[in-house]
Amino acid sequence: GWARRLVAAKVRGQMRLLDVAAQERADQRQYLLAALTSLARIHQTLRSAEGLDPAALRGQEGAASAAYFRAYTKLFAPALGFSGRNRRPPRDPVNAVLSLGYTLVHVAAVREVRAAGLDPYLGYYHEPQYGRESLACDLVEPLRSGVDAWVWRAFRQRILRAEHFRTAQGACLLGKAGRAAFYQEFEPYLARAARNLRRMAAAVVRMLGGGTEAPQSADEGLIAEQEEVSD
Repeated sequence: GWARRLVAAKVRGQMRLLDVAAQERADQRQYLLAALTSLARIHQTLRSAEGLDPAALRGQEGAASAAYFRAYTKLFAPALGFSGRNRRPPRDPVNAVLSLGYTLVHVAAVREVRAAGLDPYLGYYHEPQYGRESLACDLVEPLRSGVDAWVWRAFRQRILRAEHFRTAQGACLLGKAGRAAFYQEFEPYLARAARNLRRMAAAVVRMLGGGTEAPQSADEGLIAEQEEVSD
């Protein structure tokens, strides 16, 4: 049940970002509204289906991510070469910054999970896997759209530009000037994300202790985070 709420919160954040984008990007409104329709249907399923098994839940998340990224790619200039999510290595500037942002939030999640006295390797949505902090991965999921919103703003406001990047051996890398611009602007967002991760980790502790309101408490924190980013 908690994993289902986690994915629902992630989809709701994706919907909130695309809704804001649809108001600002009339030229891409058709794609954005189509994605919002798909996400709303998936979100309703997640909110109402009590008996989803892990495989079905991952299927719903995958379908939501596919619909979301089809629309999200429309928000960036074609010259950036962003046509979808890729990593290890990222092959375009947008993917390079998304990967860096997600990584930094993950590091913060590991720190907050450990501080709460939890084992970061034992997740409830991401299955345990050697070398992966699965619980930290769980808590990062609903915050991904916050990173996405930040990345969109960074390129839209030209905080980050194509000339900040270079390509080496097929990987797109952020140069020195770009890194300076990124870290200066990203740190305030990361501080907000860390506060929410702290609240979520505390909610997991309450849940493991038998509390019945932990999921809702964490969910409210996720909503606040997304609204703060969107503002």
